Amino acid sequence: MSTLPKEPTVAIAEDPFIRRYVRVLLTKHGFQTVEKDTPVARKLMESGELRPDVLITNDPGSFAGFAAVLPVLYIAAAPDPAVVARFRSSRTLRKPFEAAQLLKAVSELAADTPVEAAGPPV
Repeated sequence: MSTLPKEPTVAIAEDPFIRRYVRVLLTKHGFQTVEKDTPVARKLMESGELRPDVLITNDPGSFAGFAAVLPVLYIAAAPDPAVVARFRSSRTLRKPFEAAQLLKAVSELAADTPVEAAGPPV
């Protein structure tokens, strides 16, 4: 029996307005999404309850423990690429951004994710 490919899961750890906008946009384009405040998302990821394929955040430093395994999209008014340099795969977007820019960055990061989603650091 063959199984259908899993749609990428994107964790969105951002301010509430941005989370809702990004969730609606990504869901409309076939991504599974999970919205959480940064501390909650980090705690769920550390416990293994949340295993996203891609993380979208304005605070990548809070997820540094996952840098070796988790692709991250860093969105900020003035993103510093050095902040995400330690992540195995990353993109930055400057706010405000266009929907097409977000979709392109998330698609590229999701394509760079191994079959097994990122789990807690070992």
